[in-house]
Amino acid sequence: RATTAREEEHIRTTKFVHTDKKSLQKALQQQSLRVLQQYNFTQAEHSFITRCLIYIGDACAKLQQQSQRQTRQQNQDIDTTTNTRSTSYHQLPIVVAWYKLKQLGWMPGDTCLSTYMYILSTTCAAAAAATATDSTTNSSNSSIELVPPVCEDTLLEVVTCHDWMYQSNEKTVSIRLKGLIGKGRVEEAEELLALYVQECDKHKQNSDGKSIIPDKNGLRLRTCLPLMEHYCQSGDVESVLRLYRQMHETPSVHWDAEAYTLVLSSLARFGYLGVARNITNRYGPELFETIVRDMAEDVLELSPEAVTSLESGFREGLRIHRTSAESLNDDIETHNSVIVERVEIPSNGTCPSTGAELRLLSLDESQRQHVHDTLLEMAKQRSHEFANNVRKSQENPSDALCSSNTESLGYRALSNFSEWLDTREGDPFTSIVDGANVAYYGHSSVHYSSLKLVVERLEEMGETPLVVMPWKYIQPSFYVSSLKSRDILTEKDGEVIQWLQEKEMMYVVPRLCLDDYFWMLASVSNQTNSRRGKDLSVAMDDQENRFAGMRPMLVTNDQMRDHKLDLLGPREFRRWYSCHIVNYHIDNYKNDEWQDERNVRFYPADYYSREIQGNAHPSGKGTVWHFPITNSSDWWLGIWIEQ
Repeated sequence: RATTAREEEHIRTTKFVHTDKKSLQKALQQQSLRVLQQYNFTQAEHSFITRCLIYIGDACAKLQQQSQRQTRQQNQDIDTTTNTRSTSYHQLPIVVAWYKLKQLGWMPGDTCLSTYMYILSTTCAAAAAATATDSTTNSSNSSIELVPPVCEDTLLEVVTCHDWMYQSNEKTVSIRLKGLIGKGRVEEAEELLALYVQECDKHKQNSDGKSIIPDKNGLRLRTCLPLMEHYCQSGDVESVLRLYRQMHETPSVHWDAEAYTLVLSSLARFGYLGVARNITNRYGPELFETIVRDMAEDVLELSPEAVTSLESGFREGLRIHRTSAESLNDDIETHNSVIVERVEIPSNGTCPSTGAELRLLSLDESQRQHVHDTLLEMAKQRSHEFANNVRKSQENPSDALCSSNTESLGYRALSNFSEWLDTREGDPFTSIVDGANVAYYGHSSVHYSSLKLVVERLEEMGETPLVVMPWKYIQPSFYVSSLKSRDILTEKDGEVIQWLQEKEMMYVVPRLCLDDYFWMLASVSNQTNSRRGKDLSVAMDDQENRFAGMRPMLVTNDQMRDHKLDLLGPREFRRWYSCHIVNYHIDNYKNDEWQDERNVRFYPADYYSREIQGNAHPSGKGTVWHFPITNSSDWWLGIWIEQ
């Protein structure tokens, strides 16, 4: 409050509008001397005050992180405006502290600037979300009242100071882009993005670039999104497509479902995807096809919010751009050349709205090889962990095999198994049986009678089965940790084991090795010598009435919850699971498990792939695209634009 007009002028001179780093450093040094003289501070006092202001940033950052963690833990729907106000409590002290640091002529450090940027950028993001909520709900609670313009100005000032004192990075460029676009300075934002793209390209060729050191991952999606959002909101289709192509040509930009939804819904809203009657040949269904094909390569499914956004975009585009001769009905589902509708897909995969048939998509050769190689790598990484768990579950852990090199043990064992599959002679295996899963089916102990039923049924169906069984379960007795007791095999159990081994239909997984990797790998093995390049798949109209689908099929009821996240990419996992997994059911026995007649039934895990896919419309006029909806097993969004 006591700041004089002269002090105000001195502070304004440090507003970081200087032409280079040296001039900024000189201005800050001069300001520091003025403060020392005016208040008669010692250098120690000046340093102490500066440290206090820096610590305010650390304290606010910790409080903000604690607040965010508490919000996530409570898992409650908190009003956006209230959340913004709470965040502002951490931000406003930073605005004051930044003002005072300038007044002191402080030479900023990289760590402190990053802390200030974290607090200010988080709050501005919350304010943007609150503004969006206010606009959709017509709320009178203005976010501007909670986060005054000075806060956004401070953020831009901190970022600018960072870029002058040190070097720009992807985060600071993103913040500056948002600030420029928010102030309507779109051309400057475009120039800034173009400069950063150039510097990223230079950095790839020359690691000694001086002006901007790009993030190690290069240009990112979030860097470009502020401009893309502006183009989409204004309906500037030329700029949307230009930036879209540029982003797609940049390997470091990884598109997500929200970004694709933004582009598609905006183009639909402005009538560029075939909804309008007077569009040029450059747009329309062909443009929709191009973008969705790209989307299908990067995205598996859409959230309910994304589906709603797409529906709204098409509906709005139809309402605004339709001709006067068309129906006044606002329901887009009634438009004779466009269908945008949520549909429940039955088990046969036929869309009830369009008649298009969804397919079961399989792994291509590169994906299959990647699954194979990933399993070998995982065996190397997980063997030691698995061996430790086995030791802990032993009745007498001291008797367990102790090895300091269990990582290589698992890798070598799986590599040997892979080599054996590729080099063995005879008929190729067309079905792999998860032996432990089948033997334990419906029981708390091993039942080889169930395994024998499954193998015999597979042979009756014309399959050549291979049972993958852990070493533990072929021993006369073994400890079962869940029962805390020993399981003893019967004489008939031993006869089944001998029968399988004599027919060379059992592979025993070595001790301290995870059997899951073995039956997974067997399903994607080349079986080079035995297969001799032959396609083992069985067509739907097979004359021998064999079980249709990919081969080898993998017979298991294991849901593989332990492997889904770390096995491979989501798309590869889904395709592998959908095409190779076959579930089973074995009837219970009443009196004697070996004598009672029991049925064994097999059914595929999936009849069609649950991922974005396009299939021909029955009329031959274009492609019907189906988008699975997250957390909804049977519901999809179907879109068809007549061509």
